Amino acid sequence: MSLANFLVTLTDQELQRVVAQQAVDKALPINKARSLARKLAAEKGLPIGRRVRRPSDDLMLIQSVIGRLQGDLERLVEIPINRLTEMFAPHDKRYIKELLECFDERAEELNEFHANLKTAVAALQRKT
Repeated sequence: MSLANFLVTLTDQELQRVVAQQAVDKALPINKARSLARKLAAEKGLPIGRRVRRPSDDLMLIQSVIGRLQGDLERLVEIPINRLTEMFAPHDKRYIKELLECFDERAEELNEFHANLKTAVAALQRKT
């Protein structure tokens, strides 16, 4: 689904414009633009896309991501440094730099979610 078709499902036309403008200004890939649209719509309590996500949808997503990360990260961490060095030796510096930047971005996103999760759990504990 194109970004335009996705944004049409958003009822707030001003928010449609904001997302489209930011997507163009920041040259966001479509998945990042959709993510931005979902985030801004959620902040305003607006539905976007096919249906409003339920808390159970998000819990299933969290469980799925953790399951995939657990196995993959364990294998990545087991790779010895000399093997990593050997693996990257034939690649140009630009490729390696882009790969490192990608890892940095994912780590930042995981840290941001982790902080949000801790905040949510602390709020729940204060209520009980």
